[in-house]
Amino acid sequence: MSVKNVIDRSLKVLAKQYPKAFIKLALGSVENMVFETIENPEINLPERRLDFVYGLTDEEQEYILHLDFQLRHEADLPERMHIYNALLTASNKKPVISKVIYLERREYRNLPQEYVVSY
Repeated sequence: MSVKNVIDRSLKVLAKQYPKAFIKLALGSVENMVFETIENPEINLPERRLDFVYGLTDEEQEYILHLDFQLRHEADLPERMHIYNALLTASNKKPVISKVIYLERREYRNLPQEYVVSY
């Protein structure tokens, strides 16, 4: 098994066991928030396994938090995250917040801040 797969699987286990820590890492706070783990998150077209997905409820609304763990930035990541977000929104009928958690210390100042669809 590759190192990438070991790390990916380990983070999925940790995210399942410690949801509060991962939600706080992604959003900065868990105050007044109720959360649940969404088991086996899957989206089709083609079938994709997502790293981790939580269902969240705060005082105002319900939404989905999608976490994607990456060793390093990949050029196609913004497009993939856009697709995952759109498909999760469509399948759950709730707004989705997608966050990437990078696992290597690197200079990340030059990462894209948005994804723009253009043809």
